[in-house]
Amino acid sequence: MTARGADLGFLVGVPRSGTTLLSFLLGRHPEVSSPAEPWLMLAVEIFGRIPARHPAESNLIGEGLAGFCGAADLDEALADFAADLYRRHLRAAGRRVMVDKTPRYWHILPTLRRMFPAARIVLALRDPFDVLASYKTTWNFDILSGRDAFMRLDMALGFRRMAACLDDPDMAVARYEDLVGEGDLLARVQDFLGLAPLVEAGKVDFAEAASAFAGSTLGDRKILATAGVHGGSVGRWRSILDPAEIQAALDLWGTELIERLGYGASLAQALEMGARAPDPAMVAAKAEAAEAMLARRWADTGRASRNVPGIEELRAAVDIAYDDPRIVLRGQDIILGLKAQLADTHAEAEREIARHRAMIDDARAQIDTHRAMLADAETQMATHRAMLVDAEAQMATHRAMVADAEAQMAEHRAMLEKADGDLSALGAEVRRVNEAHAALAAENETARRELALLRDHVRTIWGSRVVGRYLHLRGMRPPTMD
Repeated sequence: MTARGADLGFLVGVPRSGTTLLSFLLGRHPEVSSPAEPWLMLAVEIFGRIPARHPAESNLIGEGLAGFCGAADLDEALADFAADLYRRHLRAAGRRVMVDKTPRYWHILPTLRRMFPAARIVLALRDPFDVLASYKTTWNFDILSGRDAFMRLDMALGFRRMAACLDDPDMAVARYEDLVGEGDLLARVQDFLGLAPLVEAGKVDFAEAASAFAGSTLGDRKILATAGVHGGSVGRWRSILDPAEIQAALDLWGTELIERLGYGASLAQALEMGARAPDPAMVAAKAEAAEAMLARRWADTGRASRNVPGIEELRAAVDIAYDDPRIVLRGQDIILGLKAQLADTHAEAEREIARHRAMIDDARAQIDTHRAMLADAETQMATHRAMLVDAEAQMATHRAMVADAEAQMAEHRAMLEKADGDLSALGAEVRRVNEAHAALAAENETARRELALLRDHVRTIWGSRVVGRYLHLRGMRPPTMD
């Protein structure tokens, strides 16, 4: 194995994610040594952070080491130190490839990459709900309590660290559901580690696990009673976790993280079972609080290694804790009780605030409604004012038309009176004309009678012998008298 990490693999994941099963299967390869859990790199990570009760005075040791070793030199020396230990283990085991399966290496993924850039990192993933259920059945973990800070960090941040690396091309993802299924995950992991795919999960003799893991207190002890690879634990969370635990997990992870990890189906099932999608702001606040707690714990590992204010008080507190841990536990119980009371008070205050906010929102809605009604009323009033102005204009027009009509009526009355006078005069004229016509008719009748007498007289004349002989001699015919 080289100093850069060739032929070195790290198997990382939140505990109870199937890392022991995968490590055991990889360890059946003739070129691989995969001991239970070395935890080597976490120990290397805190080199120089001296416990407060060190008899040689922790702060002096820390100050002296910091003054003697530069940060870069120390980092390189620690990488060489870890590599040498890995090489010694491989020589003793007679194997070529070292697989360091330590789940909580999720805390130091950047350190692994920095110290061993050529190493292969396998991310072991499992449905977070199944992981939580396994925590509950294996270690009696209660996600609803404030205890078990280490496991709470696994739950709050372990999955987030893993999700942040899913797109890293230099890391491989090994899902527990694929490992216990019928796919080729084991072959792909062997290939990723630079191994020929010689191990098949279905052909491994699990009785060998006793010799590989029986001598260690670390790792999943259930492997000792496992007869073979099976998927019996997939989806068991639905019968193990109660609704409050499911909701607490959702509030801690958020829907986006679960989907990012690839377990959207479980998220949908949790919501169908009555869980509520949490407020993203609340999820972010919980993650921020967990990050702050993790940062404090990392800082605490080195607090006793420097000449800082409060070092003596810190040593005294640590001495009390070591001398009588029950005092600390009682104090912790009191603090947890107070936190619980504070949480209840806070929850009640939040509910009261929510109630008042709802009332305020309702009042605002009513005000908005009234404002809208007022605006509508003002609009209607403006419309009515415009209609009134228009009506007044129309009334003025009508008044003018009435005045004009009255003037025309007066003119028509005058014309009618004149017409009446003209008609009377015309009647008198008609009577005069009629009288004249009657007189003329009488004269005409007299003239017709006289003309008839004249015609009779002329016929008499023309009918006489003397006139007839004269007309005959002249060749003339007597004229007609019609």
